[in-house]
Amino acid sequence: MFNIGDTVIYGTQGICKIEEKIQKDLKGKMTEYFVLKPIYEKSSTIFLPLENDVLMSRMRPILSKDEVLDIINTIPSKETIWIENENSDGYEGDIFIYKDNNLLFDSISIQTIGDSIHSQINKLLDTQ
Repeated sequence: MFNIGDTVIYGTQGICKIEEKIQKDLKGKMTEYFVLKPIYEKSSTIFLPLENDVLMSRMRPILSKDEVLDIINTIPSKETIWIENENSDGYEGDIFIYKDNNLLFDSISIQTIGDSIHSQINKLLDTQ
């Protein structure tokens, strides 16, 4: 999916360029890595093991202008709801979730007993 020379978004590091793919010996096992260079942190280097699905899932392609405009155009004109306390005992309404380059719309009821709204939304995403 990703190639050397691609510009990507990686985790909280932001925009990075995939500089190269290398192999390193880690405890007697050869492991393949992407070498990422953050665009705005030239002195940093990220070694991303290709076999680590969790870390690889933090790398996303940068959307094109047309993809961004399509997403913006799919957002209906709705009043923004501000959640003051995400540990409140319930929330019901329209939520907009962006996952894997798809905008998901859902109208759900969340009862947050021992879980935050953020945690409940993450559970919802895991079922998609």
